[in-house]
Amino acid sequence: MNQGRHLISLIVCVLFLIFSNSPLSKAENISDSLNDSSNLIRIFKEFRVLAQAKVIQGVPDYSATSMKQQAKELKKLQEQLAAMDIQEWPISQQVDYHIVRAEMNGLEFHHRILKPWVHNPGFYGTELIPSFPWRGDGIDVFMLEFPLKREEGAELKEQLQAMPILLDQAQKNLTDPARELAIIAIRTKEKKILMFQDLIKRLKDHHPELVPYAEQALDAVEAYQDWLIQTKDEMTAPAGVGKENFNWWMKNVWLYSQTWEECYNTAMREYQRAVAFLKLEENRNKKLPPLPFLTTEEEHARLWNKAEDYITRFVEEQKIFTVPDYLSPSGPHRPWVAPSDRDGDCVEFFEQAERHDSMAQVIHNHIGHHLDGLRHKRDDRPIRSQSNLYGGLRSEAIPMFFEEGLMIAGAHDEWTLNPRSREVIYISQAWRATRAIADLKLHSNEFTMEEALTHCVDWCPRSWECKTDMDTWYDLEISMLQPGHATIYITGKNEFERLLTDRAIQLGDAFNLQQFMDGFFATGMIPISLARWEITGFYDEIIKLQR
Repeated sequence: MNQGRHLISLIVCVLFLIFSNSPLSKAENISDSLNDSSNLIRIFKEFRVLAQAKVIQGVPDYSATSMKQQAKELKKLQEQLAAMDIQEWPISQQVDYHIVRAEMNGLEFHHRILKPWVHNPGFYGTELIPSFPWRGDGIDVFMLEFPLKREEGAELKEQLQAMPILLDQAQKNLTDPARELAIIAIRTKEKKILMFQDLIKRLKDHHPELVPYAEQALDAVEAYQDWLIQTKDEMTAPAGVGKENFNWWMKNVWLYSQTWEECYNTAMREYQRAVAFLKLEENRNKKLPPLPFLTTEEEHARLWNKAEDYITRFVEEQKIFTVPDYLSPSGPHRPWVAPSDRDGDCVEFFEQAERHDSMAQVIHNHIGHHLDGLRHKRDDRPIRSQSNLYGGLRSEAIPMFFEEGLMIAGAHDEWTLNPRSREVIYISQAWRATRAIADLKLHSNEFTMEEALTHCVDWCPRSWECKTDMDTWYDLEISMLQPGHATIYITGKNEFERLLTDRAIQLGDAFNLQQFMDGFFATGMIPISLARWEITGFYDEIIKLQR
C-alpha cells in the first residue's frame, strides 16, 4: 500500500516538473511578467528615449533613414504595450497605461501624418516647443542671466554651433514642405533674428569669446529665412491634416471624444456667448469711465503683483481649492515693451488685455499655469511626473476655466481697482474662440494663413488684434505642430465643466467644491477623460475612446 502511495507521489512530482518547464508554463510566466505594472514603466522609459531623435555632434538627425528606424522601433514598443492584459489592474494603473498608449499614438501620428521634418519648415529651430521633438534649438535669450556660469557658456556654445548644421539639414530634409507652414516660419524667424541680435550685444559685454558663434548662428537663421522666402511659392503640400486625421489625433492622442465638427460648434457657441455677455457688461457699465490703459512698466508690475495677492487670498478665503504653501509669486509673464520700442507695430492682444486690466491674465497664469507647474514638479509618480510630449486639453483647461469661473465665484466683485474688469474676461474668451476657429479651419484646409489672420482680426472685440500679433502667429504655429492647440482653450474648459457637473450629480448634496478641486489636482497633469474615470469611476468615455 505504501509502495503504491510512493509511486503515485513520484508520478505527480515528475508530471509537475515536466509541465512547470513546458513551453506553456514559460509562456504564462512571460505573460505574467509582461502584465506587471513595473513593465509598463520600463516600456514608457524606453519610449521616451526613442521619441528623441538621435543626436550627432550636437544636432538631431531627422534624415529619412533615421526616421524610418524610429518608426520601426516604435511599432515594436506598441506591440509590447498592446500585449499587456490590464483588466485586473487598479484604475489608477490602467490610467497610466492609457497615458503611455496615447503618447505612443502621438509619435505614430508624427510618422504617418504630420512628418514635420519633411513638411514643416518651422519645425527646425523653433524656440517655443524645444521639448518634443528636440530640435537642437532651445535657446531663449530672455532666460539667460549674465554673466553665464562655465557650464552654461559651454552649453550655449554647443547650441550656437549646432544652428548652421541644423538649418542646413532642414533644407535637405524638407522634401515636401507646405507653403502655409513656410509663411508661419518666415514670420517667426523674425523674432529669432531679433533674439540673436540681442544676444550678440549682451555677449560682447560679458562673453566676447562666444560672439563669433552667435554671429554664425544669426547668419544661418537669416539665410534660412531667405531660402524660405525664395522657395515658398513652389511648396505644394497641404498644411492642415484634414478632418479625419484631426479626429484621430483628438481621440487617440489627446483622448478627447469630440470630432472636428463638434469642436467647431463648441468654439462658435463660445464665441457667440462671450460677445453677447460682453455687450451686456458694456451696457451695465455705460455710465462708468472707459477702461484705463497702463503706460509704465512700474505701474504694470505693481498692479500685477497686487492682483496676484488678491486672487490668491480670494481662492483661499472662498475655499475654491487648497492653496499650497509653496505657491510663490510669478510676476508678469511677458517682458514689458515700451510704446517707443514698437517701431510702428501694433499692441499685441495680451498686452492690450494686461494693460487694460491684468486680472484675467493673473488668474490664467498665476493660479493656472504657474501653480500647475509647481504641483507638477512635486509629482513623483514615474509616468505622471513627466510632461506630456504633445500637450493636450489639460494644459489650458484649468487656466481658461478659472478666468470666468472665478469671476462668477465673486473674484471681481471686490476688485475695486477696475470696475470694468469683467469686460476683459469676455473679450479674452471671444478672442480665444476666434483662434480656435482659425486653428480648426487651417487643419481642414479651408483657411490659408492669410485668411486665418484676417478672421482673427475681424472677429476680435475692440480691435485688440492685428495681423502682426506674434501671440497669434505663435499660437497658430503650435497648432500646426500639435493639431487643435488653439482649440483646447475652449474644448478643455468645456471638458472640465463636464467633469465637475458629473461629480456634482454623482454626489448630490455631499458635493464640496474644494474637495473636488483638490481631488482633481491630485490626479496630475493627465487627460481630463482619464481624470474623470479616476474620480467618478465612469468608464463610458474610455470605452468610446478605444473603439
